[in-house]
Amino acid sequence: MFECPHCHERGIGFLQKLFMGSTNPARCKRCGRRVAISQLSVILLIPTYVMMFFLFKVDDSWLRILLLGLLIVVFFYIHLKYSKLIPI
Repeated sequence: MFECPHCHERGIGFLQKLFMGSTNPARCKRCGRRVAISQLSVILLIPTYVMMFFLFKVDDSWLRILLLGLLIVVFFYIHLKYSKLIPI
């Protein structure tokens, strides 16, 4: 669980934060108020989108699958670790 910027309790679930965006807010399970991810946090994910574009230039299918799996792990890590929750 992640800390809500309103009540400072751990009220934002793992899956809530994972699927949350700057335009897709979630509700805190403790206080019920809405939170979202800051626009700056979304900008942090741009390098993973760029790497995904170049991933399709790889000819070897096994290497592509391996790199895609690694890219997904990196994307989730960056999103969950460094995306800042903001009150709405």
